[in-house]
Amino acid sequence: MNFKKFNFNRVYRSLGDNNILESFLKPALKHSKEYRRSVGFFTLKAFEKLYESINELVNFNKGTIKLIASPNLTKVDYDIISKAVKTREEIVLSSLEKEFQINYSEFENFKIAEIFKLIVNGIIEIKVAVTETAGMYHDKLGILVDKEDNIITFYGSLNETDSGYTKNYEKIRLSFSWKNEDDYNHVLDEVKEFEKLWDGENEFVKTYTLPEAIHKKIIEFIEYQESNNPYYMELKKREKIQKYRIRPYQNDAIQSWKENGYKGILSMATGTGKTITSLFGLRELLTEKQESMMILIVVPYLILLDQWDEQLRKFGYRAIKASSKNSNWMSDAQDELTLLNYNRIDNLFIVCTIGTFKSVKMQTLLNRVRKNIVFIADEVHNFGAFQTHKFLPEKAVYRLGLSATPKRHFDDFGSEALERYFGDIVYEFDLERAIREKFLVPYEYIPIPTYLTEMEQEKYDEITARIIRLLNIKDEQEIYNSELNSAVEMLLINRARYIATAQEKIPKFFEEFKKVKGESDNLVYCGASFLLNEETHDYDDEVINSQINAVVNGLGKMGVWPGKYISKMSDEEKRFVLNRFKSKKISTLVAIKCLDEGVDIPSIKRAFILASTTNPKEFIQRRGRVLRKEVGKELAYIYDFITLPSKNANFGSGLVIRELKRFYEFMKLSKNIDKVERIFNELIFEYSIDKDLIY
Repeated sequence: MNFKKFNFNRVYRSLGDNNILESFLKPALKHSKEYRRSVGFFTLKAFEKLYESINELVNFNKGTIKLIASPNLTKVDYDIISKAVKTREEIVLSSLEKEFQINYSEFENFKIAEIFKLIVNGIIEIKVAVTETAGMYHDKLGILVDKEDNIITFYGSLNETDSGYTKNYEKIRLSFSWKNEDDYNHVLDEVKEFEKLWDGENEFVKTYTLPEAIHKKIIEFIEYQESNNPYYMELKKREKIQKYRIRPYQNDAIQSWKENGYKGILSMATGTGKTITSLFGLRELLTEKQESMMILIVVPYLILLDQWDEQLRKFGYRAIKASSKNSNWMSDAQDELTLLNYNRIDNLFIVCTIGTFKSVKMQTLLNRVRKNIVFIADEVHNFGAFQTHKFLPEKAVYRLGLSATPKRHFDDFGSEALERYFGDIVYEFDLERAIREKFLVPYEYIPIPTYLTEMEQEKYDEITARIIRLLNIKDEQEIYNSELNSAVEMLLINRARYIATAQEKIPKFFEEFKKVKGESDNLVYCGASFLLNEETHDYDDEVINSQINAVVNGLGKMGVWPGKYISKMSDEEKRFVLNRFKSKKISTLVAIKCLDEGVDIPSIKRAFILASTTNPKEFIQRRGRVLRKEVGKELAYIYDFITLPSKNANFGSGLVIRELKRFYEFMKLSKNIDKVERIFNELIFEYSIDKDLIY
């Protein structure tokens, strides 16, 4: 964004709502590539006030800063100079050393430490100006240059000091290189004057660079801060944003959202950085609008709430985490909302779960908001359910939905409701393109056919026959084209669980796992084994999680101690298991469904999918989970256990079609397609399946 898109005033004052610091200098610096300043007085506290803006100028715009200031010389200093007791240089340097004597225990000193690093690295250059007479150098010029070489100069009573920005009554006047000829000529004159002064070509003023002694003091201070300041580690977390370089497709997504009035859905493959894209987009929105807003981010799971909070911190934003785990969130949110409504804070960030979002407390809070709302829905497909989408805030002016699979499975009404609220899918970045452009790693697909036992097939046939009778249809393949009632849905759930936990999968899993036993970064997806009781409509507990337990116990007997990750675990237990997995203290993670959405573990190299539903959302996200990039990870492996009917099945063509659809989806983008296509064609032939039903 260039300066021309801002509606900057001609004149700013240091006090009041439309002040120099907040309304002009901070936003201008964030979009500058050069900042040049010559002043009578300078204090390090002034740079501390501008820290966030300087951070963006340096890290995002690759900018530089040049400062010329007068040393704080006293009358005694000038007397010593005039008597030739010490040279002018000695007195100037002594004065500079006083300015760089920082109290090491000050609260915000991690900011000063970071500013010092920029000085040491030559990104911020400081020169000291002294007149040839006993008078003081007292110029007060500022020059800002954006990426398109538009220039703003400002001149007035403002010094580069804390008091100048926040306490004294100061005034500056701006000139713009693009406005008119008079402005252009004025800007040109000021730029030339500054360059002459910087280069030591001004006949009335002598300039000095910072000496080596002061550089040594600066380095000592930086080292002290990094070792002793407790706030420094928090800063380093936030400054990891420097590692993020917005990718071209992410920028395209942001521009599409922006061009649609900051409304719409981003359909981006799992692992392509939807969260980072949305935060870059949010930053662009806040910078462009320059107004106070409430930003509400809603996620489906608690663990995603923590991940969003971590990413927000890296972008310099602090959010209230609203969930059942934080009993004080409402009190904190009410206090900050009052400040927001009365323009006492710039923005209010809240991250919450869907459950908290639908609560009376959150809905009451939203009704009190007097500012514009930015509403971001992570895994937006979850918001299509009627019990959720009816709560979507109509007063939210800016709306963003994120998902790898925004279309809801067998729910056109829910999908349409999402598009009515968020707007169209404004940008798509699919898995094929992400792999092709090397934003995700390629993968090999290993399909493993498994067959229902005779007992499992009998159960499958029995349930299928009952479904056909209830729906009054002729064939198994018509089931998913029919309107389903609750009784049929319950039968389908039970039938799916027989498929998910087919007994033959366990020995075949161990047969495959033995080949990679010594390797780490393995993820095993198991099926939920419990069945719905048709009389009580509740779960029969005696077989709960039998498949996951069989896997965990079997791995233990092999000398592999896995981490189990299931929904019934506490958040602390889940974090403990994930941290042990990420640190490679355990080689294998065994989960059911709760790792399907959003959880970021890029090190995963192998996924063993023992169970999968017919919903494409699930297997698309699972595949994306294992394809995230990580240092040293060049190829991923997906082991897919295909469930097929036994030899004497009465029913099964529908099962084969559903399984082969997933087979085809995984196969077509795999690196070893030539090898696995042979298996695919053999199964098509064996079960006499029309390929048109698969593609």
